Amino acid sequence: VHYDISDPSAPVKLREHAQEGSYVSSGLYGNKLSLVTQVEISPSAAKSENGNSLIPSFAVNGEETRLTAEELFIAVNDPEASFLFITVTDIADSQKSVGRLAILGSGKEVYCSEYTVAVARGFVSVDSDDKPEHSSLTEIYRFEIGADGISFAGSYIAKGTLAGGISADEKSGNLKVLTNDLGANNFYVLNKKMEFVSGLTGIFPDEKIRSIKYIGGNAYFVAGDDSEKTLIID
Repeated sequence: VHYDISDPSAPVKLREHAQEGSYVSSGLYGNKLSLVTQVEISPSAAKSENGNSLIPSFAVNGEETRLTAEELFIAVNDPEASFLFITVTDIADSQKSVGRLAILGSGKEVYCSEYTVAVARGFVSVDSDDKPEHSSLTEIYRFEIGADGISFAGSYIAKGTLAGGISADEKSGNLKVLTNDLGANNFYVLNKKMEFVSGLTGIFPDEKIRSIKYIGGNAYFVAGDDSEKTLIID
């Protein structure tokens, strides 16, 4: 619920936003409020003849809006029976439409900023049918938040499992991702179209990175059982 508290003695209710699903995360970036929920698809809804019962919805001041086909995105690698449901509201303009997107197949790691939504989900690939070798992979989807809604920008599959969340440099538009793969760590820098720009592989072999911090153009990694090793990447 959004209130105008310019007069603290008499708050005024401006907008009430009700969104389907269980809470995942939220954040306020400038005037843009991002709300992320997870909507499970129940067996009864899946069997229903009414397809609309499968589609997430939200309501503003009691007026319900159900998403359209253009506002649904399908993750292709082993999708789960749930939606990751994202809305973006401009709290400075109560009349402005709400940006929305639902990702079928969910995703466990979500990054939101004023201009970007990024979702990462891990999956396992079988490289060979004759001699199956299972590889852990992470697929990262990027969406751009624009004046007219949320649009798909691109995706990238990185080797390994996500080790330190997703970060973005909004000035350059690049995403930064760290994964752990077979005992080593890999660092990726991806542009707005989710194309590989640069990176490093094999960082801190056989060491677990304990903490990550991005400051300006540098990435700071700390590893070791006692956090005694530090690496700074430009």
